[in-house]
Amino acid sequence: MMSMCSLWQKKAETALKVARVAALDPETIENAAFWCHECASNALNAFMASRRQELTRFETLELHLEACIKLEPRFQALASLCKDLSPYVHTQYPSDTYVFNIDQAEITAAIEKAAKVLAFVKEVIAEQQQSNAICKG
Repeated sequence: MMSMCSLWQKKAETALKVARVAALDPETIENAAFWCHECASNALNAFMASRRQELTRFETLELHLEACIKLEPRFQALASLCKDLSPYVHTQYPSDTYVFNIDQAEITAAIEKAAKVLAFVKEVIAEQQQSNAICKG
C-alpha cells in the first residue's frame, strides 16, 4: 500500500500532466491554470504528509506554504511561485465578478512554476527519505 505522502505526490504529478495536456487546446487552457494550482497544492500536501502532519484545507497556496515553512524554512524559496499560482483556483468557479483570461505564454509560465514547486518538494522529501525512510510506498 502506498503512503499518504506517495499518494499526494502522485496526485501532484498527475495534475501537472493534466495541465500540460489542457494547455494545448484554447478551449481548455483555463482548466490548465487550475491544474497548475492543484499540482502545487498537492505537492505541498505530500510534504505535509511526509512530516505526518494533519492535512488542512487552506484558502490560498500562500497559507498552505506558511504551514510548510514552519516545518522546513527552505520552503520560503517557493513564496513567489505559490503567490503566482494561487489565483488560478478561481478558474474552477464561474463568477459574474471574476473574469479570467490566460494566454499561451502565461500558461506555459504557470506550468513551469508548478513543475518547480513539485520538483522542490520531491527533492526535500527525497532528502528526508535518505535520513529516515519516510514516504516509501
